[in-house]
Amino acid sequence: MSVEEYRLPSSRVIILLDLDCFYAQCESVRLSLAPSVPLCLLQWNSALAVNYVARERFGLKRGAKFEEIREKSNGQCVALHLPVVSTAEIQEKVENEEDGSIEIAYEREFNLPTDQKRKIFLKEKNKMRHSDEGKASLDRYRLASARIFQIMLEALETNVGKSNFVLEKASIDELYLDVTKHCYKEDTVPAWRVDGSDGKELAGKALAETVICSKDKIHHLGMSDAGDVEQRALWRGCIIACGLRQTVFDRLGFTLSAGVSTSKLVAKLGASLGKPNGQAVVFPIAIPHLMEETELRKARNLGGKIGEKVQKLLPADKDKLGSIARLLSLDQLASALGSETGRAVWNAARGIDEEPVRETKRALTKSITAFKSFTVRSEEDVPKWIALLATDLFARVKADFTRNRRFPTMCTVQYYYRQEAQRDRVGKSMRVPFPRKYSASDVDGFVSKVKDLLEAKLALMRIVRLGLCAISFQDISKNGIGSFFQQKAPFVRKPDLESAPSGPCESQMNNVYFRTKITNDFGSQHIKGVAKRAKGSIKNSSNVTAKPVIGQKIATAEKGDADLQYAQKLQALYDRENSVLSSSTNGAHKGKGSGKSKIENFF
Repeated sequence: MSVEEYRLPSSRVIILLDLDCFYAQCESVRLSLAPSVPLCLLQWNSALAVNYVARERFGLKRGAKFEEIREKSNGQCVALHLPVVSTAEIQEKVENEEDGSIEIAYEREFNLPTDQKRKIFLKEKNKMRHSDEGKASLDRYRLASARIFQIMLEALETNVGKSNFVLEKASIDELYLDVTKHCYKEDTVPAWRVDGSDGKELAGKALAETVICSKDKIHHLGMSDAGDVEQRALWRGCIIACGLRQTVFDRLGFTLSAGVSTSKLVAKLGASLGKPNGQAVVFPIAIPHLMEETELRKARNLGGKIGEKVQKLLPADKDKLGSIARLLSLDQLASALGSETGRAVWNAARGIDEEPVRETKRALTKSITAFKSFTVRSEEDVPKWIALLATDLFARVKADFTRNRRFPTMCTVQYYYRQEAQRDRVGKSMRVPFPRKYSASDVDGFVSKVKDLLEAKLALMRIVRLGLCAISFQDISKNGIGSFFQQKAPFVRKPDLESAPSGPCESQMNNVYFRTKITNDFGSQHIKGVAKRAKGSIKNSSNVTAKPVIGQKIATAEKGDADLQYAQKLQALYDRENSVLSSSTNGAHKGKGSGKSKIENFF
């Protein structure tokens, strides 16, 4: 049968890959600790991650306090703390960064000499940190995640083929794969290309490591039921999962678990059966049995308030997904949860999940965030933490630009607060354009902007958590804005543009630095696009002299029309920069395209 006949959701081949105890495993790999070493990774005085050895040997769980860890393990469990960074440390790291590649950064962080690793371990072991020291940093774990995903993407392109899979990055330590197209080509394409062999060794390893869910059994007894086309396709998915897990372990030393089935929901549930460092395949015939064995809180979106509402509809002793299918009707669920949510829960209880695997380009995140939670904070403390968050965010955006050729256009300012009579915290957010340069003045300007936005809030509420989130990324070709974040090239500083009226989306075009050499591809097209969206005409100031100067006043748009303000400023900068530098660049660009101005260094 052709692949086209297997497009129904029940016939897909979906893989969920999950890094085992990822944060704790990062520290074990970084410090070359033996797999038998029990380890907890703390954030302040709470365990963020607990490896399997510590769980099984001492009964430790996430959230355990430092003293509890020491007491339950009799001092045998290693406690490490997340990296804590100050503004100065972040700035120093940025200034000393010579190569932005993921490979080089990973080698520098994770492949230190053995004696140096030993010294670091002795220095960091069982050392507590306090939140006033700075911000807890997850950069080390993001770096490891990026490198692991990079290795897996390369392995998939080599062994499966670029057009034969869809990859969706679900979180820092999870990804989904749809390999349906590849797995139904059993007559023409091997499941996993293996150099120097026919793949039998990998197939044997996959069989040995795969928990098989078939009919009403969960076992390791072999593929006795893999007779039809669908089951053979799922088995080929198992070989792919095993090949990826083996590649990551051989290259970097990290272990993963995997689940293989016909949907994202069931693949994720199956992965838990293979943990740690194993995998499981759930055949369609076994899905009802799996639902009867799975607690409803373990299903996606049922671990919180929705799950609590569903549990109230069930008898107290019935807490499995299968109980929902047996005891609750669609009308009951729709009445309690709403039509859409009720239908989703009804489907989930039966293992029905038609959600597609959505491609994540180059497995990149859609946002870059920096957060800080506070204890008791005074109004005077907030600017200090805003500065730390902004410095951290700018540094990570710069590294991301170097590696992935993209930059954010907006930043969400998120804050959480508690009012006098409130127990639960309330979250709010607002947006501002992301600054176009990475320099001390831009960080300072951005900090001032955020502080101004929050100033009125601070007088009314106690902020307990603050975050900055860079979003709305724009890709840049390698021949585009080559010096988006460069600081060393000679520059001319022009007087600042007059700020537009303040507001949550006010354009951040103050303190813009321009290079004396400009070439173009991005500027005019981008400006025209923004202007078109703004649906307004661009008005230039009338006080332009014979030798224009950047910084002339721009006619402002109606208050609140952020797109128009942004378009006006971009257009004015583009037009004036061309005029200012036309004489100095005349004749500098000969040959093809010499009649067109280019803005390679526009930002």
